[in-house]
Amino acid sequence: LVALSMPDYTRFAATQRVHLIGQAVGVPLALVGSAFAGLAAVAAGLAVYGEPVRDPIILLVHIGSPVAAIAGACLVLLAQATTNVAASMVAAGNAFSSLAPRRIGFVAAAILAALLAPLVMPWHVYGGGASQVLTILAAFAGLLGAVAGILAADYWVVRGRVLDVRELYAPRGRYHYTGGWNVRALLALALAIAPALPGLVRALAAPAGVVARPGIFDHIHHAAWFVTSALGFVLHIVLARPEQ
Repeated sequence: LVALSMPDYTRFAATQRVHLIGQAVGVPLALVGSAFAGLAAVAAGLAVYGEPVRDPIILLVHIGSPVAAIAGACLVLLAQATTNVAASMVAAGNAFSSLAPRRIGFVAAAILAALLAPLVMPWHVYGGGASQVLTILAAFAGLLGAVAGILAADYWVVRGRVLDVRELYAPRGRYHYTGGWNVRALLALALAIAPALPGLVRALAAPAGVVARPGIFDHIHHAAWFVTSALGFVLHIVLARPEQ
């Protein structure tokens, strides 16, 4: 989610150097650090209680100390207010705000997104032994990977890192393409995600997304972000018209 919301953060970067340092240093360190903290907590629960405890709330219950429970609950609340809001609400808040920017500010839009979030019923996606959350995340990864590859190719290769900012906002400018749609980029997107679709269909049909006898398309589905981003990058270069 942090990667998905990255454009919402980096547009405030003063220079491209600051932008690159933030993504090349800040994001990997933060993700590796949080992953290590989760693995360390699960390993500690396995060593102390004889079973891996993945839910921090359940781990607090196992500890049984009122002081630890209160301190842990405060940390969980702090994490919800800082990490989850930053990761989940920024993109949604900007999207709702963009619908009517003169009437809906970012704060109101983020609150609206939070109020509408229960309608998605995430507990059905994540909960239970038949959870398909990893399958759904892989589907998102495949789609967003292709988009990321196309964007990178378009900016770095096709346009040579040159954008006409005024034309971006011109109703009939150079970026209007065909009725407002870049058909060549959409074709690259469709072709890039195509190899990941058979594995996705098989995963959705399997219990908990686990295919009994995985084949080549199942492996592509599991590595969807890497496959589709690489394909999107190459296909967009091949299909796009070079900038004049």
